Parts: sequence; C-alpha cells; structure tokens
Amino acid sequence: MVMLVSEIESNKSVTIEVIQQSNKITFESKSVEVLDNALLIESIKHNNQVVNMKGDNISISVTVNIEPLPVKFCDVDIDTVLYHDEVFHLVKSQFPGKQVNRRENYRVYIGIDGCAQIDGQDVNQDVIIKDVSIGGFALITDVDIDVEGATVHLYYMDDGTKIVLNGQIVRKEQMDENRYLYGSELLNVPNGLGKYLNDKQVKKNC
Repeated sequence: MVMLVSEIESNKSVTIEVIQQSNKITFESKSVEVLDNALLIESIKHNNQVVNMKGDNISISVTVNIEPLPVKFCDVDIDTVLYHDEVFHLVKSQFPGKQVNRRENYRVYIGIDGCAQIDGQDVNQDVIIKDVSIGGFALITDVDIDVEGATVHLYYMDDGTKIVLNGQIVRKEQMDENRYLYGSELLNVPNGLGKYLNDKQVKKNC
C-alpha cells in the first residue's frame, strides 16, 4: 500500500530524520492538516528556536504512525511557514509513502560485535549481535553455554551510542561446528530502544 502525503489525517505522530553527511538528527512532531497538497505539522524546535530544515547535502525522511502500519516518505522537502499567525513546518513529497513494519514486531539486523556477561560464566564473552527487537535479541558466540534460562547482560556500541540490554536465554541453536546462536527475551525495555530500532529501520528502508 502507498499513500500520498496529502492523505495523512490530523493528529498523527510524525518522526522526522535529518541526515547531513555522517550526522543524523531525529525529531518528533504531529500532523495538523493538509495544506496545498502538503502536510502541515507542528513546528520543530530546538532550544526554543524553530529548526531550519534547509541546507546543503541534507536528506530528510518522514515516518507517520498510522494504522495498520506506519508510512514512510523519503527525500522530502520541509519548509517553515506562517499559518493563521502561527509557525509550522510544511512537508512536501514528490513520491508516495510506503508502509513499513512496526518496530514492535520487526527484528532489526545489527551485525555488530559486542560483549555479554552470562550467568554461570566466569568471564565476559565476545559475541556478535545478530538482531534486536522490542521483545528480545539474538547473539552469536563460539562458546557452548549449557545454561538455558540464564540471564544475559549485553552491551555494544552503534554509531557512538552504547546499547545495553538485559535478557534471559530462551533458545539455543548450533549454527556450525564452532558457533552457537542464543535467543533471549528482554527482561525490561530500556528507554529509547523503540526509537533506536525505528531509526535503524527507517535508515535501512530509505
């Protein structure tokens, strides 16, 4: 299913991702109404100043949280406008948006080295984080851990951000002679995990 930006209803959560070279910033807003075949959203501010969305080498994507699946618009243009004596941002897109998987049900491929502290093990284990979802994670290691149900404290770095996850091993799979995959359920959902996964998903799809 595809959707035009002019078909978005009011009062929908909107996530804006701005990428300039290697820098990425994410903003949250809300749809207001359709104006001239574009989407008017609440103004985005930083330090009480309206953010200018114009600049060289900028790529902007917008994801709107609607049912049954969020819709993502890539390579959009965002203007600052005055409407009814109030400042808003106006989202323009030449192309329709496409539905994306909800982060709650989507396993995001990570493929990054990390470190795991596992109950019953004397030393920390070097692992590869295969994927992460809002409900759990899977890691790969060359260590045969015969401790199903053990808790796992996992941490890794992703683009300068430290990710820390606590889980409980619920399944074990021998991938080959020297590698094992362990699937774990999250014991708690860290603040910002959903946004992190959504950012990874949007970046992958754009």
